[in-house]
Amino acid sequence: MNNNTSAIKPVYLVTVPPGSSAPPEPERRAWADLTVTERNGLIASRVMGWSRPGCAATIAYRATHGLGAKRFDGYWMAPCGRRVDMHAAPPSFTRNFDQAWRALAHAQAARPTLRVDGLAQMEDGAVTARLVDGEESWERTSTRPAEALCLALLAVVGVDVANVTSA
Repeated sequence: MNNNTSAIKPVYLVTVPPGSSAPPEPERRAWADLTVTERNGLIASRVMGWSRPGCAATIAYRATHGLGAKRFDGYWMAPCGRRVDMHAAPPSFTRNFDQAWRALAHAQAARPTLRVDGLAQMEDGAVTARLVDGEESWERTSTRPAEALCLALLAVVGVDVANVTSA
């Protein structure tokens, strides 16, 4: 008989108190009802692939990399090649055209055939951004060029800005 005790693994039981239910569904709002910070956060998470502060990924990263201070739970995690950058807040994607263009470049890395087909100012002052990928196209309009481009990028990744989660 083999007396190898290292093969025995502990079993952990998790009990759920009676009456508990699933967490509440996050609040859904339209793009116009989101703050600028929430809009930039939506671009960071859905287009750029950043992890939101306090989510399981940021807490696990902090724990596995020895970042014991809980202050790191408030940071956004941004994958950058083989490393992860941490940011206190996402940049102003919807207000700064350079940052919006950076989000476009990130989306193009995942979809190399994605391209800008047009960025035009309308007579009423609104700006229309049109993105094309093969036969598919996405066109969105806003009063700001950066925001129009961001709205088109969100459409590319399948986010319905009429009904987005705020969390």
